[in-house]
Amino acid sequence: MASPSRETGFETPEGAALAGWDASGGANPGVVSVDVRGDRAEVVIEVGPSYPDYVYCYRMAGRWHEAVSGNGPSQGWDDPTYLIWPDSP
Repeated sequence: MASPSRETGFETPEGAALAGWDASGGANPGVVSVDVRGDRAEVVIEVGPSYPDYVYCYRMAGRWHEAVSGNGPSQGWDDPTYLIWPDSP
């Protein structure tokens, strides 16, 4: 069985958020918090001391995908009428 990928999605928003980090690059990311609201989620991961990364994910066909990430929180991430992501429900 093939492992999940960005194309097929992940079982959890945490899986989608951590998929972009390559452990061989020296980063050791860990999940700090997860906020799921319907088919959208905000995952905060700690990449280094005092370096949070905010990853916004959406669920489509039962699988989680990363939509966008950055080093600060986004307002309105949970409102589909305010923030529309490509291919999101």
